[in-house]
Amino acid sequence: MIGRLELRPSSVRYGILGAVALSAVLASQAQAADTVSLTLQGTIPADCAMTAPNSSLQLGDITRNGQQALSLNVNCNAPFAYSLVSTNGGLKLQGAASVVGGAFASSQPYSVTTSFQTDQGSFGDGALPSGSLTLANAAPCLAASYGASCPFANSGAGVAINRTASLIIGWAAPTAPLLAGTYSDVLTVTVRAM
Repeated sequence: MIGRLELRPSSVRYGILGAVALSAVLASQAQAADTVSLTLQGTIPADCAMTAPNSSLQLGDITRNGQQALSLNVNCNAPFAYSLVSTNGGLKLQGAASVVGGAFASSQPYSVTTSFQTDQGSFGDGALPSGSLTLANAAPCLAASYGASCPFANSGAGVAINRTASLIIGWAAPTAPLLAGTYSDVLTVTVRAM
């Protein structure tokens, strides 16, 4: 026996009415949707970086007054401070020196003038003597928590994204004769977020 489905006009009408009723229920459910607002947060840690075009500055003849400038590229995404530390406290004669008589010197002091550019202008210090650029003086600037007793200037509220800093190394003619040879020092410049 083969089954047969027969549609009568009344069953079609009820079928259509049922479909319309189901559509109305689904539409009312879509309109009654619930909304959730999500707060998204992320962090960017404070960071400072600095690069120099070269790590050696040739001063030439230091028996006469002179100065040399060096530019640095600074990137600090937060307010920052800097420090300077001189290894020798001045330009010191390399190697051992033996002098028979005479009043010769084997070191030459110098000074450093700094200028750092930020989005809020520039800051820096003028003519810092190399003898004062000690690790002890820089310690409050380098501590894990920046110390307000840091003797060097800071950027205040300024930041430095791809900005320039300049150091000018200056020296005066020596007051005592210098021994012949090569004089050098290592000057360490540090930038750090405050």
